[in-house]
Amino acid sequence: ANRRLANPSIATEIRGQMVFEAKYGADALQPFTLTARADRVDILAEKAEIIDYKTGAPPSVKQVKAGFAPQLLLEASILASGGFAGCDIDKKLPIDFSYIQLTGAYPAGKIQDFKKLDGGQLIEDVLKGLSQRIEDFSNQETAYKPRELADFAARFRDYDHLARMKEWSLIEGDE
Repeated sequence: ANRRLANPSIATEIRGQMVFEAKYGADALQPFTLTARADRVDILAEKAEIIDYKTGAPPSVKQVKAGFAPQLLLEASILASGGFAGCDIDKKLPIDFSYIQLTGAYPAGKIQDFKKLDGGQLIEDVLKGLSQRIEDFSNQETAYKPRELADFAARFRDYDHLARMKEWSLIEGDE
């Protein structure tokens, strides 16, 4: 309730985009369009906030900091660039980001915020990482790995059968 009283602008299920220059292989920089749909964007007098609702467990602070969960950081970069229509903010306004886990029990929800992290630095880092991935994957020699950092991934994932993980792991085990 306090959030609503202090909030002059709330946008929900809002689509946004940001165009930035990215290197495609050995070619010169070219425009790349990043798109997203934010569950909620709050524009307050003292800050802006990107909020994502989750029915399952939200990513941890460690996962976000390590770059395993870049969604909110990418949405924050779109917001900072003016990419969400009607959500224009002062470039100096800090942007917070939070997950709200909807439990369906008591308590009805749990907020996972990232206020202790340097959001500006994380946003900068995630954009650098995205630019590097665009460059890497534009190279025809780059392999598409079914699992990045497999040591940190869940043992079984929903799409492992499509990547034929079981077959490939048996082949690797024979070597």
